[in-house]
Amino acid sequence: MGLWIPLLAVGFAFILYKFVYVALQRMNFYKKQGLRTEFLPLVGTFIMNVQSSTKKYNDGIYDLKLLAEKEPNLRALVRNFGATPVVLLMDPALKKEFAFNHQHYEVANMFGEFAKIFSAGLTGAQGNVWKKQRKIIGQSFHFEFIRENVPAVVQTTRRLIQDISKRDMKAVKVIAEMEKIAGENVGTIFFSENVTKYTIKGEAISSFLVTMLTRLGKALMTPGYLMFGAKYIEKGIWGSHRELIDDFKQVNTVLAKILDERKNSNTTRKDIAYYLLEAQKSANEEDRLTDFEIIGNYATFIAVRFSYYFHPYDF
Repeated sequence: MGLWIPLLAVGFAFILYKFVYVALQRMNFYKKQGLRTEFLPLVGTFIMNVQSSTKKYNDGIYDLKLLAEKEPNLRALVRNFGATPVVLLMDPALKKEFAFNHQHYEVANMFGEFAKIFSAGLTGAQGNVWKKQRKIIGQSFHFEFIRENVPAVVQTTRRLIQDISKRDMKAVKVIAEMEKIAGENVGTIFFSENVTKYTIKGEAISSFLVTMLTRLGKALMTPGYLMFGAKYIEKGIWGSHRELIDDFKQVNTVLAKILDERKNSNTTRKDIAYYLLEAQKSANEEDRLTDFEIIGNYATFIAVRFSYYFHPYDF
């Protein structure tokens, strides 16, 4: 009993130091620059606002939309995520400056090695790797590419809507069906494949990736992660963490299979994979993406589509 008391005291002191003293010091750095800050010890205002906005409006960033309407001159807002400041850019000019000066910023590795697939694409790359990916992927986004892929998107969407029309409308979950349509269209544009035929635990790969994002988001918003980072999850102390790690391994395996089959397919349509695979033939390493970077960008497309159309986390 005597040993536990000093251990608890040390633990309590560590929590106060990291989540109050250090967190406030970091927040004050931005406050001195004239930015508005919102601070809450331990979990932070970022998590609390996401949870509150999701529960009330079914949209994790709805409070920011309201704030932008109420205070159109607000340039930026800083909220804490545990001991980490999260700078939320509100001013379009600041967002533009951030996007055009990507080299001045370092992308935080929030996910760790076990979920590296979500940081292997454009949103997680940085420096010369980001420039390389942007250059190669950007080559596919031109008018001819869009024109050639529109019929496939229309066909895929019509097929899925027809499938819905054959079911009991009362049992149809609209958001889930929109998610499925968007996810399969991402696969159609990326791989020229009906990716719903690839499943993990009976769930289409695109839907499973969205489920993984939701589970990952919940794991990131726990005291253990806030204190120790991604290593806390990678240790696999809890069964849910071990399952998450195993599921990511399955995702990597299935996506690698999809890419391998795309390499050996006879499709003539110039999807995104076509341009990325053509780039792999270059003698210059700076003009090539690895297989893992390619499937990482597919996962990135799914993640970005998810963040645009749906609330970030399903609490």
